[in-house]
Amino acid sequence: AAAAAGDSGNANSAARVIPALGETWAHCSTSRLTLAWDDSLGESVAPERCATLAKSPRLPTRTAWYSVVADGIR
Repeated sequence: AAAAAGDSGNANSAARVIPALGETWAHCSTSRLTLAWDDSLGESVAPERCATLAKSPRLPTRTAWYSVVADGIR
């Protein structure tokens, strides 16, 4: 959405077009990553975790399973 600065309804006014929500909103993230884990195996085993790309304008929904261990992410 855009708004015309100084536009008072006059079709002949020389108004410039600016973003209605400001420049900051033009750089907002458009992707959503959902993180979850399953710790039903007990405390002795690192819980399985999943990262799901839930929303993206360019990529399909995908899920990747991983574990966080002492050596890093596996």
